[in-house]
Amino acid sequence: MKKILTTVVVCFVVLISSNTVYAFTPADITPKYYDVKNRIQYSDVYEISQIPDFDYIANLLEKNAIQHFKNTREKRNWAICSLNSHKNLQFYIFYKESEGYKKIEKSIDESWDFVQVGGIIDKSDLEATREAFEKNPRKAALDAIIPASADINKKELYKSFKRNIPIYWNIKEHNSGIATLEVAIGRYVIRNRDTLSEIAMRYETTVEEIMYDNENIKNPDLIYEGDYLVIK
Repeated sequence: MKKILTTVVVCFVVLISSNTVYAFTPADITPKYYDVKNRIQYSDVYEISQIPDFDYIANLLEKNAIQHFKNTREKRNWAICSLNSHKNLQFYIFYKESEGYKKIEKSIDESWDFVQVGGIIDKSDLEATREAFEKNPRKAALDAIIPASADINKKELYKSFKRNIPIYWNIKEHNSGIATLEVAIGRYVIRNRDTLSEIAMRYETTVEEIMYDNENIKNPDLIYEGDYLVIK
């Protein structure tokens, strides 16, 4: 899993380069830690219970990147990391042309469940990208995060994935004429009427393993549509 996460972070950057409720606002998406040399910003490690919603954070990071692009024509990338069996979350903002992704790569360890990466894509690539994901999400995920110039055996990496590991992808068109893409490997979004037993069967795992990888779940019979699961 660490090898896959490392590849996701590095290659995507090359391509596009307590129960206390924390009241996140857009201003909070300017993280307090800034590595000037590597041009990377990163947040504290938050408890999942402090975060209003995973996608809420993703949307704020996306808006931040779009506004920055409008102001500077510079493309920012972002990453949201699920950590410690879905107990914690951390996010990063970094740049296509920077060395910041190397810092992220070095920080990856066994505490990382998955990383969801996002960035601005050219609208000319929009339809082809959407069609590729609809046809074969696993292959499209690798094609999206690994550029043709990367010195990686894509076929071998493709084989290393569990055949039915969940692939999260989301393409958005914005009124400003900008399009964004987010990709995650191992993130499953719970759908209406899902049960853990059905999800476990679908992905050739067990309810016990899902519970182990998602320590925020206390009752296997109590899951909610729209929440996400780590599926390794």
